[in-house]
Amino acid sequence: MSNSLFKTGVCHHPDTKKRASLSVLKGKLEFTLAAKIYPRELESFSDLETASKVPGGTPVPSHYKLYRSFLAYEKFHTNARPLIVCEGKTDNTYIRCAIASLSAKFPLLKPTTNADGSVCQVLSFFKHSEKHAKLLSISGGTGELHKFVGKYGSLLNKFHSGGQLQPVIVIVDNDAAAKPMWSVIKEQMGSKGAVDGSASYYHVKRNLFVVPIPIPTGKSASIEDLFDKATLATVNRGKKFNPQLKSHQTATQYGKEIFAKWVIEANATSIEFSGFEPLLGRLEEVLKVTLPGS
Repeated sequence: MSNSLFKTGVCHHPDTKKRASLSVLKGKLEFTLAAKIYPRELESFSDLETASKVPGGTPVPSHYKLYRSFLAYEKFHTNARPLIVCEGKTDNTYIRCAIASLSAKFPLLKPTTNADGSVCQVLSFFKHSEKHAKLLSISGGTGELHKFVGKYGSLLNKFHSGGQLQPVIVIVDNDAAAKPMWSVIKEQMGSKGAVDGSASYYHVKRNLFVVPIPIPTGKSASIEDLFDKATLATVNRGKKFNPQLKSHQTATQYGKEIFAKWVIEANATSIEFSGFEPLLGRLEEVLKVTLPGS
């Protein structure tokens, strides 16, 4: 079924010969993967691949390869909408809220309303999970994302033509940790010029783009730097925000997850999002690029 899907874009139930949906095939692949690794934990594909290359190493199990290929097909080859891939789930929240607040200034990002009253978002956001982290090298943080960018072409080169018509947009912090990303982009693009995060975006290959966080001041910037000082200084239950903390908190400080949920999302209608305008402008620039497809 997977082989047929990757080569032709359709697959059929082996018994009834009726056409099968992606969700049906995905369910079969998830069940197989779970059964094959039980009762062990899911291992990192990158680690398995590295171990397989040493003398006497064991090849990467076929069920890992197959499910990984399916995820790549579903998420990046036939994505119906532009897909945003951020360094973490908190970044998704920031950008969603910024788009809602600034949609009048950025019409290409503005959601549309269907005849039945339902809202259709222009962008989709990659959902971070353990499976995605371990199978696609997308676990959040520039340190992992550069591996994903480096292997993007090999992930998609086996699929049928006619896909990759919608962009996959990786948004990364523009700081010292991004140096491996710039090196990978330079290599993948075969660029003779400097790749240092100063461009609005990099069209790496196929439908893959990397958008660096615009630098408002200084020589580096993380996405939290796009908020104004008053927002960053918000006190939550007597604690101050520390962007170096992720999900946990200390006696005096709270981290990104609390900031995203209880400061930004909870107060989205009153938060100042003007600092996000350069980033949203870059996203619109990417959306204007016409992709030829695979």
